[in-house]
Amino acid sequence: MKLSRSYYAKIIPKEKSNEFFGFYNILGKFSAVMGPTLMSITTAITDNARWSILGIIPLFNWISDFYGTF
Repeated sequence: MKLSRSYYAKIIPKEKSNEFFGFYNILGKFSAVMGPTLMSITTAITDNARWSILGIIPLFNWISDFYGTF
């Protein structure tokens, strides 16, 4: 399940929307850095770009556990 901003706005408390959207934006920036970093580290370790996807599979598992199944 991909979390859209409009759905996110519906499920968060109105009085704390600034805090929640700040956290939402920080996570977006973090993932933009973390995904490529993990893929490049995995590529450097395995010397094969095809195996780089293995570096981010744990992130999908964590997201699945946190939000439920896709």
